[in-house]
Amino acid sequence: AEVLDFSRSNRKELKIERVSIPDLLNEVLNNHQDTEIFNKARIEMKVEVNEVQTDRLLLRIILNNLITNALNYQKLEQDHQPVLQ
Repeated sequence: AEVLDFSRSNRKELKIERVSIPDLLNEVLNNHQDTEIFNKARIEMKVEVNEVQTDRLLLRIILNNLITNALNYQKLEQDHQPVLQ
């Protein structure tokens, strides 16, 4: 899915629309639910801005990359529980 999203992101025109941040975050988080490290993480969603005007696909790619990196590049100690805020 990430490769397909990236290839779509190379389109010429931005598609600016109203995007619900909580909805988009839930969508991105749902894509990670099947990973082992995700199930060990504690997710705390604190959204200060509920809606923005942006290109939804590009914001989705950015959020997905941030969450993927946060999960992949964290401590590997046995008693460590990653927290995404």
